[in-house]
Amino acid sequence: MDRSALLLIILLVLSSTGAFGAPAGGELRPPTQEEKNFYATVVLPAMTTVRKAMPPVPQGWVIESETPVALSLPGQVTGESAGLRFRYEITYKREAGVEAEKKRFDEVYAEALKQHTDAAKVQTDGLAKRKTETEQALKKAAKQKKRTEEKRLKKELEDIEGRLRAIPGETEKAINADVDDYLVRDTSVTVRVSVNDASAALAEARSFSRPKAAYALKKEGGRVGPTGWKADELLLLYGDWDDAGKNSFRGKVDPAPLSPKVRTITVFIAGDKSRTEQFLKQMGMKDILGMLK
Repeated sequence: MDRSALLLIILLVLSSTGAFGAPAGGELRPPTQEEKNFYATVVLPAMTTVRKAMPPVPQGWVIESETPVALSLPGQVTGESAGLRFRYEITYKREAGVEAEKKRFDEVYAEALKQHTDAAKVQTDGLAKRKTETEQALKKAAKQKKRTEEKRLKKELEDIEGRLRAIPGETEKAINADVDDYLVRDTSVTVRVSVNDASAALAEARSFSRPKAAYALKKEGGRVGPTGWKADELLLLYGDWDDAGKNSFRGKVDPAPLSPKVRTITVFIAGDKSRTEQFLKQMGMKDILGMLK
């Protein structure tokens, strides 16, 4: 596809969106011949170009889902002809080794859970016994008006109660440490490319440097509960964007119907850190960014 065709990129006209940028549920109408021609000669080739720019499927992985690319407009659409806008998303899923990793994690987790829970029970029982003894001694000291002894026993009781309160958190921390190396990670990657979005955001992210990007943000993944793992996220904004504060941004787009202008491109990737960097290197970014006008 030549550059002029790439510049005339993408209407939101997939049947899954209702048609030409209007929310599904509006009044149905047949598409005009102009809309049909635009879709066939510009939109469909452009969407195909975007899809071809996606990274190849790694060995042992499959494509779990992706935005469908309709060969033509549906017979009925809704709304007026929209400006140029498009969103394509694809999710890759790792199959190789995942079940074995999950099984091994479950084994290690069960072992760690039993070991540290048993140890916590022994510790709790011992402290509970000491607490009872200290409470009894405190009552006796209070009755005998032994103020120094009473003060010492109160402090000892506070210490015992504090240690009892800390046991659940310490136990969880010990279990997490034992199973950390066995957490099942790098199981999926989602790539989303949006053209002419008017807004974008990535909460709780931090900025970093990326060539040609107007803004680049990343949010570190991490542990979710004792067994889960949340993927890292990258948000790359290319084109005409303004900072709207709190990691949110406003994009400047052309509102004219059937406008050929591409003003903003958003690339979002969620996955394991090492995998997302690999995917970025494998993506056809030159073709994607060639749409900017």
